[in-house]
Amino acid sequence: MKRGPRKIVLFLLVVWSFMVVPVASQSEVTYKAAAGQIGGGWYTILSGLAEIINKHQKGHIHLAVVPGSGVSNIATCSMGETPVTMSFPPFIIAAQKGEDPYDKKYPDTMVIASGFGSSAQHLLTTRKDLTAYDQISKNKVPMKLTINRPGATDEFIFRKVMNFYKFNYDDIKKWGGKIFFVGHGEAAQLMKDGHGDTHFSYIAVPGSSVMEMALARDVTFASIPKELMNYLESEWSLFRETIPKGTYKGQKDDIGSLAMSNTMMVNAKVDHETVYKMTKTLCENVKDVRAIYKGCEDWSPSQAVKGVEGLLHPGALRYYKEKGYIK
Repeated sequence: MKRGPRKIVLFLLVVWSFMVVPVASQSEVTYKAAAGQIGGGWYTILSGLAEIINKHQKGHIHLAVVPGSGVSNIATCSMGETPVTMSFPPFIIAAQKGEDPYDKKYPDTMVIASGFGSSAQHLLTTRKDLTAYDQISKNKVPMKLTINRPGATDEFIFRKVMNFYKFNYDDIKKWGGKIFFVGHGEAAQLMKDGHGDTHFSYIAVPGSSVMEMALARDVTFASIPKELMNYLESEWSLFRETIPKGTYKGQKDDIGSLAMSNTMMVNAKVDHETVYKMTKTLCENVKDVRAIYKGCEDWSPSQAVKGVEGLLHPGALRYYKEKGYIK
């Protein structure tokens, strides 16, 4: 049966439409992006950054945010399992060298941008016999501790605290205490219902889970003794930060804490053009970045490179050099 010219044109249009759609959809590349635990600051920050990139790079780049943790994020990023991630610069250096907390080298994690606020230490408790870190071992405090799971920054730093004061999880149990390795949301619930009475976290300020705990219970924020502060600052590149009074309910005074800068990272093998586009998108939508989270309110492209110049991915470095943020 012969087809007329009109039918042939219609047939070709239908075939063409089926051919075009897959090509368009295949041009968008999706990357898993590992944040922190749901309910934590990192999840909020990376979700916001991903939303900006997904909006402005629609059809080209899509970031799918998944839960993660500070220490393990470096390894999964380096291996390509989560090519985009949030973590802290000191862990990149440790991973490149294969030093604690890593048992081998993970050399392929680099930086897109830093300075999205900072994550700081919080040790809060309902116990009257715990007002400073050194009292845990001195008073053999039988605390019911809620802390993030092994592999998280929180848990790693707390082990360093324990090592400094020469006690461990077994000692806490011997003193009549308990340890709950849980995410931020579960920790808040355990503190609220009384199953937990002490919480350690390394979380962006203000931490929503810490806010929940302070609203539900009368808590004390334990101070960091000078000798511990000096140790963590010199050995682990933490920097001193003050959590201003009034950040949490019942917090009448400033809290002297230690912090690390929240940093967006990427696998070294992600192509330069893709990383350039992600960097450009964030830096040219500063207002949107600042609206993500209280800790991002002062973020700027010049701050994005502070302290991480030698860790930048070539695609990010290209953008910052073009704009003069790096000479």
